[in-house]
Amino acid sequence: MTNHIILFPVVLHEFMIPDFDADAIVEYCYGERRIDPEGKHKSNRGGWQSQDHYCRFDNILSRTLMSALNKWSEDDVFQKGTQMEVGSMWININGKNNYNMKHNHPNADLSGVFWVKGVGRDVGSLVFDDANNYARFQESVCYTEEFKNKNMLWNQFVFEPKLGQCVIFPASLDHNVEFNATDEERISISFNITLDIDFNSATIGKAIHK
Repeated sequence: MTNHIILFPVVLHEFMIPDFDADAIVEYCYGERRIDPEGKHKSNRGGWQSQDHYCRFDNILSRTLMSALNKWSEDDVFQKGTQMEVGSMWININGKNNYNMKHNHPNADLSGVFWVKGVGRDVGSLVFDDANNYARFQESVCYTEEFKNKNMLWNQFVFEPKLGQCVIFPASLDHNVEFNATDEERISISFNITLDIDFNSATIGKAIHK
């Protein structure tokens, strides 16, 4: 009997934000675009991206996110003593034919997004690429579809937007947002997180196969 051992997985965290007031957040986002219609131009092609300062003052976005992160951290994801800081936070509004090029988020440990307007694949899905696509391409295409699905050996992983859904992922992981093919604007809130811990008390994960 062959034993298949899956080593060194990439961890994505997905949860629904509690006490989510979509209408109030959408109204706030549109108000911010009226104040700063130029916004920023980074990975976005078309659409509008805000400044990344919403974690630095009290507002409905920061309150919503911090409440969600506090709830999420209660699930014993991190070791005791881990410090989690949101270093940047911004608004994305993508209309028809707008998209985001493939990119990652340097100078952070984790990145995340939650959706507040627009649902389903047609408004533009969030797509993650396997970080080892190049190195193990030939190996991957030789496996059967059944084996790949059973062992999660996918080349890409897609999140179709859901209202109130939050996804947190390694900031180094390449990702893009597909074209919005609808007449409805999609609004999402993105953020970056840095982590810290006292390494004298931290443990490093290690497994010994016996």
